Amino acid sequence: MRTITDPMTATKPQARLRRTALIGIALIAGMLLFGGCVYFNTFYNAKKAFSSAEKSRKNAGVRARGAGSADYKKAIEKALKVVENYPKSKYYDDALFVLGVSYFYTEQFPRADRRFTEILTNYPESKYIHECQLYLAKSKLAQKEYVEAMQQFETVFTGKYDRDIKAEAALAIGKHRFSEKDYAGCRQYFQAVRDSLGNDEQKKSAQLFLADSYYEALAYRGGLSGYLQALEMKPDKDEKYHILVKAAQCAYRIQKIPDGIDYLNQLLADQLYFDSSGVL
Repeated sequence: MRTITDPMTATKPQARLRRTALIGIALIAGMLLFGGCVYFNTFYNAKKAFSSAEKSRKNAGVRARGAGSADYKKAIEKALKVVENYPKSKYYDDALFVLGVSYFYTEQFPRADRRFTEILTNYPESKYIHECQLYLAKSKLAQKEYVEAMQQFETVFTGKYDRDIKAEAALAIGKHRFSEKDYAGCRQYFQAVRDSLGNDEQKKSAQLFLADSYYEALAYRGGLSGYLQALEMKPDKDEKYHILVKAAQCAYRIQKIPDGIDYLNQLLADQLYFDSSGVL
């Protein structure tokens, strides 16, 4: 029969062994708890810096370059610790996404490319998969890998993606084709953004490109119609100037001289454009 030792009557060596075992268990538990806290705090700080950077960038608008860069760099520092020290973490793909986007907006495009590719290859069920596809295309474009970039954008544009993601892809393809002077080929993408995919700013941008595509192709009637549509889409100061000057040129080309003069007079009557009155 097995003998059970009463703790109250245990010998001193047995008591010491028991105390040592308990201390060891407590130390291991403490290390695990401390390690978990360090890991979670590192990831939390990475997400906090990343969220701050994203907010700064979005508030600054598309024309503000470098907004949030300090926070993106901090997010990179923290997210790298998660990726390097906790490869089995359930937040690993979250950390990869933070790294990829932060690399992209700090113009470290090859590194961004690698992180987005890693998510697409190893985490096909990640909640970031669609955004990664778009960012991978943008990273390829930034590296002037045009063929691969357009293939990636086309995958997004024709796939089952959210409207805002498809709108970005369509604009990117349209702008690239416009830059290649494929004026007829770019229009389907701009029309898709204007008619169904984009937000107000994207719709306006697409309409301006549509009008410019007709103007550059010497299709002045289409250009004039496009510019007049863009004029109804709340253009800013520079956009309004571009629209009315181009509309006047289109009107001149199709022999609608009084209309062209009227478009120029709209600018001349606006004090915002007084510094351009000589040119006008």
